[in-house]
Amino acid sequence: MNLFIILYPMKSIVKIFMFSFILSALNGCGSSDEEKQKLLYETELANKKLEVAKLKMEQEQLRIEEEKRAKEDEMKREIMVKNARLEREFPGYTEAVVVINRACFHSGPDVATKNPNRFIVSGDICTVIRTRNGFGYIEYYNGANGKTTTGWIDLRDLEPLDANYDY
Repeated sequence: MNLFIILYPMKSIVKIFMFSFILSALNGCGSSDEEKQKLLYETELANKKLEVAKLKMEQEQLRIEEEKRAKEDEMKREIMVKNARLEREFPGYTEAVVVINRACFHSGPDVATKNPNRFIVSGDICTVIRTRNGFGYIEYYNGANGKTTTGWIDLRDLEPLDANYDY
């Protein structure tokens, strides 16, 4: 793609140079009509070659963009499948434990909504109420201050607890 951006303006420069060269050659000292026709033919041939090269570069650019879109679509698909598998581990109202040092709350089920000032810590137990996009909407009761906190947590930061687990 960058090669196309670099070479495309060069095409115009080459054309201008070729036309100025041809004009000076045509206006030069005593060129015959046959020589002029030959120069015009060669110019037209060079222009056609440039057009073919331009079309090939545009096709290559389109092919590269299509490959990029296909890779992005494949990555999105893989993330969706991975999230769906992860969400299966946390059916509604599943008890879970935090398995990293700090599991930050998010204002929505999206990595871009992370709030680093709100978190629960390793070993804290919470209830995953529902899941979406690889996140769980959780409820956490803090026994030390008697407050209940809710919000979205990345499910990769949690591990579901067995229903028979006595905690």
